[in-house]
Amino acid sequence: MMRRYRAYLTPALLVLSAIAMGMLAFHTGYDRHLHEENLEMMRSIERFDVQLNRDLALSRQGTLANFDPLNHALAGMQQQVGLLQGRFSSLQNRAGARAVLERMRVKLARKESLVFDFNADLAILRNSLTYFPRALEGLHTALHDDVAMLKQRHLDVAMTDLLHAVMVAAQPGVLEIEGPLDIQELVGRLRRLGKDLQQQERVDLEHILRHAEVISRYKPLVEGALTEALSIGLDTDTDQLRSFEVKHYNELVMQTDALRRFLFLVGLAVLGFGLFTWLRLQRSAQELTRSHQDLAESHEQLEEEAKRRWSLYEEMRKLAFAVEQSPVSVVITDPHGVIEYVNSRCCRSTGYARHEMIGQTPAMLKSGDTDNNAYKRLWAEISAGREWKGEFHNKRKDGALYWESASIAPVINDQGAITHFVAVKEDVTERKRLEAEREQDRLALQRAKEEAEAAVRAKSDFLAMMSHEIRTPMNAILGMIELLKEARSAEESEAYLEVQQRAGEALLTIIDDILELSRLEAGVDEVTLSPFDLMDLCRSVVSLVERSAQAKGLTLAVALDPTMGPWWVGDARRIRQVLINLMGNAVKFTASGNVCLSAAPRAEGGVTLSVEDTGIGIPQAHLARIFDSFHQVDSSSARKHGGSGLGLAISRRQMELMGGEITVQSESGKGTRFDLFLPLSEAPREAMLDAASEAPSAAPEEVKPLRILLVEDSPDNALLIQSYLKNTEHQLSLAENGAEAVEATQGAGPFDLILMDMQMPVMDGYEATRRIRAHEAQSSAPRTRIVALTAHALQDDRDKCLSMGCDDYLTKPIRKQTLLEAVKGGIELSAQA
Repeated sequence: MMRRYRAYLTPALLVLSAIAMGMLAFHTGYDRHLHEENLEMMRSIERFDVQLNRDLALSRQGTLANFDPLNHALAGMQQQVGLLQGRFSSLQNRAGARAVLERMRVKLARKESLVFDFNADLAILRNSLTYFPRALEGLHTALHDDVAMLKQRHLDVAMTDLLHAVMVAAQPGVLEIEGPLDIQELVGRLRRLGKDLQQQERVDLEHILRHAEVISRYKPLVEGALTEALSIGLDTDTDQLRSFEVKHYNELVMQTDALRRFLFLVGLAVLGFGLFTWLRLQRSAQELTRSHQDLAESHEQLEEEAKRRWSLYEEMRKLAFAVEQSPVSVVITDPHGVIEYVNSRCCRSTGYARHEMIGQTPAMLKSGDTDNNAYKRLWAEISAGREWKGEFHNKRKDGALYWESASIAPVINDQGAITHFVAVKEDVTERKRLEAEREQDRLALQRAKEEAEAAVRAKSDFLAMMSHEIRTPMNAILGMIELLKEARSAEESEAYLEVQQRAGEALLTIIDDILELSRLEAGVDEVTLSPFDLMDLCRSVVSLVERSAQAKGLTLAVALDPTMGPWWVGDARRIRQVLINLMGNAVKFTASGNVCLSAAPRAEGGVTLSVEDTGIGIPQAHLARIFDSFHQVDSSSARKHGGSGLGLAISRRQMELMGGEITVQSESGKGTRFDLFLPLSEAPREAMLDAASEAPSAAPEEVKPLRILLVEDSPDNALLIQSYLKNTEHQLSLAENGAEAVEATQGAGPFDLILMDMQMPVMDGYEATRRIRAHEAQSSAPRTRIVALTAHALQDDRDKCLSMGCDDYLTKPIRKQTLLEAVKGGIELSAQA
């Protein structure tokens, strides 16, 4: 039998080895580096295409210095396409890719032709656009210098109309010029009107008219070439080409993996054959030894019987060991379900000893959680001679529940009768737990994804709204600046300046709201507790909105509980900010009626502040999200009343930071009520006396002139500070960077105050401040007060300035009063010195 096995196995192994060697010889493998280079070439083509389109647009707008970037982008795309064509042409299964590359080459050729046409036509158009208005202005001046020509109003009007028509038609981005016929008509009219002009003036007029005709003719050519060039995109082709490349690369990877698996199996087969042969040889040697011994002692028939029985014993013992040491539970019952055998694994899994289970039925493991119909189906299957597979929720001896996956099959004898049932079971409790955890993780990820998508949508809406809110005051500022240049009276100029100031303050408010929300969400703000007069705070808030309320005819009311004490301990700045926001909203969204601010003590401690109005109210559907960061009730309402939509979100975070709570009650058309629950404590008498003693004195102070060094690289900002201080007696010196400031402090003598910009070329304000402080320490010079001037308004920026040695911190834009107060601080410091 051994020789028969070898006769079949040896040729089979040789055939498998030959097949493996053949696959290894014909397999080409894959080059990952080449694959990455191909993908990078495709990305380069896409980047060059985007760069070319951007440079075309910049060239049309006149912001591109020359046409070299256009030629560079075209050359880059042509080079990458050529390289890819060379690589793809050598592979027979890339016919589709080569077709895509050929299509890309044709598109590139067309786009190159359009770019060359665009460059040539744009140069002609720019030339005429440059000389046309100058020549027209010169002729217009010459005609007006001639007293006789001033009477020719028709010629003057026609020239003005022509200038307007040409300038409108020459605007970038307009593909179809609406006025070529009007331009031609105006050109004809000017030629007729110019017949009576002098010779030189007619020549100048004809030169102007030719430029107008060039603009009228070449403008559509430039816009048409630009539009068609921009419409020719290569992204679809590169996507197809990338798909071909990835598919081919994946096929090579799969082939290589298949070959490796096949070689691994061949190796296992050879190893198995060698082991099998060795074992069989060992067994044959043992049998041969026993045969020689038995021949001398017993009859040949007894020897054969002994061999047969020994072999059966070995098989039975092997089977018994395998079942006993199996990693899964094995249970054998009689046809009635009475347990006859359980292995060690079953005992460890259930907690029962072997003798406790033998003689019982598997029903002893029932937990009551498995449906009885499942057991009926089980018995129906195995009684019919079929295998049953399923799961049980069983109970161990100690009462612990566990899950089992079971496979139960009947044992059938030669007569077809069922003699036993064999159950093979595996504890799957851990697997069930992991599956449940994975399902929970999946649901959590799904919820997180939905929340993230909702946040992205909300932030997109917020950015769109911020763009509107920022551009609106910016439009007013820039527009008023243009009108201010044309103003002819002081009253008109003053009105324009008031509009600019309101728009600038609105823009600054939006920026401050965004920064405040950022600080609150980052958790970098801290609550500052100090005694304050709550009644005075409420009245000051009402005074701020009183003018707006009076303009709308609203009634403002302040209702303070007379049993309350005036002085409390809390963060007055944050409370004031929340109240200003709520009172401002109440006035803004109330067309008629009244707005009331009330305060009352709480029985459990603290204070309740309420803001109630008779305004438009809030729909019930929006009350749950009214305090969200990026939520507004209605876009049309936002456009009507303005605002960034961040006020309520900031107010809620301010209240949470102070340990308080803000709630809202509202109904559409009937008004709104906001309640603030503040955990304030009444200020002790000593704190009230200290706070009262810190009140500013009304006694006049003697102003001492200061030597001030302004360190500012921006001429506009320097001019602003100089203008603020021009009517004072202070002596102001100027340095354009930190290096000049260090030199001035060490050479020109001590200064009383340094106004230091923090972002400058050569040497910034941080390094300059550090060096000034180091010089003061080395030379034992008196400490000069340094005030940081910066456009960075976050708390980290303020801390950085103070840590570098600055004494105070002013954020841009700087108000005149704020600057004068900072200078006053320098005066006090000088007086103390």
